[in-house]
Amino acid sequence: MRLYTTLVTSSLALGFMLNTNAFAMEEKVDDGSKKNYKAISIKKLTKSAKKGNAEAQYTLGQKFHFGVDVDKDIKAPKKWYLKAASRKNINAQLSLCILSEQNGEYEKARNWLQFGAINADEKTEIRLLIMAEESLANLYRTTKGGLRDMDAAERWDKKAEAHRRELEHF
Repeated sequence: MRLYTTLVTSSLALGFMLNTNAFAMEEKVDDGSKKNYKAISIKKLTKSAKKGNAEAQYTLGQKFHFGVDVDKDIKAPKKWYLKAASRKNINAQLSLCILSEQNGEYEKARNWLQFGAINADEKTEIRLLIMAEESLANLYRTTKGGLRDMDAAERWDKKAEAHRRELEHF
């Protein structure tokens, strides 16, 4: 399961690289001469998250999860990840996968990983999609948590391979 966790963590790291707003969600500011950006305060981020902005919800979850600009919290990340995941935010879905796996909830981890693999926007996050598919295939190959299903592992491996070929043509 360690390999699985490492792969999913790598997926999230890649997601942070693909999504430049990983921790510093930004807003446009008009200073009269040009548009520039500044980091959104926790207060504004929370307000946006409460209004249903999935990126704000995910970013807020990350901030609580890692203690960035706020005190580290055990329950708050899951709350915000769930809200963002319900809006098909792949990074939130993969974060929930990691939290579930760390708590020994392997079926939940598999489900979140599967949602992430299915819901990824192939054009903008194809690398993350491939990593999620590979991680899901590895999870199906394991016996931990009673999830072993070699046919499902093979299906996810084939999807990842097809996406790797597609990535070569970008």
